[in-house]
Amino acid sequence: MGKQIKEDDCPKGLPGWLATFGDLMSLLLTFFVLLISFSTVNVQQFNHAMGALSGSLGVLSGEPQLSLPIRKSMPKTEGNLSQAESMSKASQELEEAIEDAGLQGDVKLEETSSGITIRISDKLFFNLAESKLKPEALPLLRKVGDVLSGLSNQINIQGHTDNRPINTEFFASNWELSGMRALSVARYLIQNGKIAPNRISITGYSEYRPLVPNDSEKNMNQNRRVEIHVLHESGMGLRPTELYKTIEDRGVLIEG
Repeated sequence: MGKQIKEDDCPKGLPGWLATFGDLMSLLLTFFVLLISFSTVNVQQFNHAMGALSGSLGVLSGEPQLSLPIRKSMPKTEGNLSQAESMSKASQELEEAIEDAGLQGDVKLEETSSGITIRISDKLFFNLAESKLKPEALPLLRKVGDVLSGLSNQINIQGHTDNRPINTEFFASNWELSGMRALSVARYLIQNGKIAPNRISITGYSEYRPLVPNDSEKNMNQNRRVEIHVLHESGMGLRPTELYKTIEDRGVLIEG
């Protein structure tokens, strides 16, 4: 008959190996919970949460999305709270002007990490293969100038075309056409929008920055556009080469 172990003979406390085993189990549980959380993240909810968090930390002015459907929105990641509030107010005024004019299909407003982009269909501003502004485009452009004149941000105006070649008396290629269209918008904003010339640069991208493939008339209409980019102030005060890098300029750039 084996020797019975008396209660007094057992060591007090847990065995040493049990503490190590418990730590291992806790680490494994934490690891698998982390894996599950990565696999079930909701991108839209994550962007909302990050936007709200950034607002509370003074990076932006609050909710990163607007109610109207004409704008695609992303959390703003640059600039201080005062700048974010000014940009948000400008966005709302521009949005109201676009809606009042009934131009939601031809003008789109988008917030990005670099600032505000106003994307305008070329048919609203120009006749085919021309760079002279249409008279009916001037009220909207005047309103844009009024709003932007209240800011101090740098503005880059970009001209874009489709990929159909052009060779006319005035334009030897799409480079010239896209650059001159951007220049026409810039000149109007300077002369009638009271925007300082040192705030404006223009870029002609020709056919080389399409939004969609140029494989249908509808897509070509979408690619022919003028974009007004209002940059966050982090891009201001830079030397020209630094500013060009900021706006990722690979086209024909003419200072306004």
